[in-house]
Amino acid sequence: MPSILTCLVARQLCGNTKKEDHWSLRDFASQLVGLISTRFGEAYPNLQSRIAKTLLRAFLDPNKPLTTHYGAILGLGVLGREVVRSLLIPNVKAYGQLLQPTLGDRNEQKRMEAERVQGALVQVIGTFLRDEQKSALLVRGSTVGPDDKKAFDVPSSQEELERTFGAFGDKFLPYVSLDM
Repeated sequence: MPSILTCLVARQLCGNTKKEDHWSLRDFASQLVGLISTRFGEAYPNLQSRIAKTLLRAFLDPNKPLTTHYGAILGLGVLGREVVRSLLIPNVKAYGQLLQPTLGDRNEQKRMEAERVQGALVQVIGTFLRDEQKSALLVRGSTVGPDDKKAFDVPSSQEELERTFGAFGDKFLPYVSLDM
């Protein structure tokens, strides 16, 4: 796991980030983390929590580069819906306030990295929101009571999205149905 996590959240993975594709390596490493967590999670009960702790620490450290944040977001995303619900979502609004100025940075490299990080957040949380909405519809259509499944209260208006996710609220509109 250490070498895979290094490929996911290391500060620098190549000599020239403009010419070499470290993003694909981080994407691949996140998929490996998800696969290993799923396949070996029962044999090593604290595996997922240790990985999540490492990734959350990388995500929440404002001194880490955006490339590290990108890998941490993807890694947290592949660990499952509960990890996204409990570790990523509560921090998105504050993280968005930190990232927002970089999205308008004059430095093209920093701006591109910030856009990649924002894209990762939108991908991971958007997928989570879509899955949660589907689950809510399934629960409504079955004999399972709403209290039988722990559900995330998916925002049902643009205002609620902005209140929950701050600067990124409008980015999640394509992932939720506001007419539920």
